[in-house]
Amino acid sequence: AAAEQRWGELEGRMHALAERGDFDGAARLRRELSHASLNDDATVLCAVSEFYDSFRHRDLARMQDVWLKAPYVKCIHPFEKWSVGFDQVAASWRKLFQDKEFRPSAIAVDSLSVHVRGITAVATCSERLMTQADRLAYAATNVFSKVRGRWLMTHRHVSESGAKMRKTEGRRAEPEEEESDYDLEEESEFDSEDDEDEVFEREGQDLAAGTWRALRQLSAQQRLSSVARIKLLQDMLRSPGESVPERAYEMLLKEVPVAEQKAAWEDFAALMLAEAKRL
Repeated sequence: AAAEQRWGELEGRMHALAERGDFDGAARLRRELSHASLNDDATVLCAVSEFYDSFRHRDLARMQDVWLKAPYVKCIHPFEKWSVGFDQVAASWRKLFQDKEFRPSAIAVDSLSVHVRGITAVATCSERLMTQADRLAYAATNVFSKVRGRWLMTHRHVSESGAKMRKTEGRRAEPEEEESDYDLEEESEFDSEDDEDEVFEREGQDLAAGTWRALRQLSAQQRLSSVARIKLLQDMLRSPGESVPERAYEMLLKEVPVAEQKAAWEDFAALMLAEAKRL
């Protein structure tokens, strides 16, 4: 509550200074707010990435650690009743992870948007769940709260995305192909748990390579110094697959719609500058 109040006070002071014509003072407060927001954006992206990693690997312990252990947290899975309170939420994930229909499975995320204000963060995105039998498209809203320095999930609401569906023999309805760089039909079927592990391994290699290319492009654009780039690469080597650059690349740049690519690139660049300063 105190952090929310402080954020509101700073915003109020910034607008008041602008109204009085003190644009230098308003700009200073804006930079202060932007700096705080960028730092939180990076840590929120890490929390979002941890959530989807635990989902991909059906790791119940990691999933439970993502959530705030409180009686008011809520999770609304599609086609399921609401789960209210940490115990019910944990039980709902246990049920989902044990469902043979979703084993093995993979989940892809695109069109991610993160908004942070004070101690509350809202992440919206499109989800595509792929199992042996289905291709499912959803719209998701994930809400996080900052508690003792950690961003923890307090609310999740998932519903059908409203994408056009087509019938295929022996399967439920599937999303029709859309003109995008993400083609569901190119995803291979999982024949075994070993196949799934190979897919995840390849995804990890592609993630590191894509992040490295993105950092080189920022340097080529003279938006990231060589020293800053090396710091970020060292962070990737220390925490392969878990570093902020890789998580930011995965959340912001992978499979982003063409119309959102420019904004996503700007967000990625700002986050990399903030993370390099922190390192």
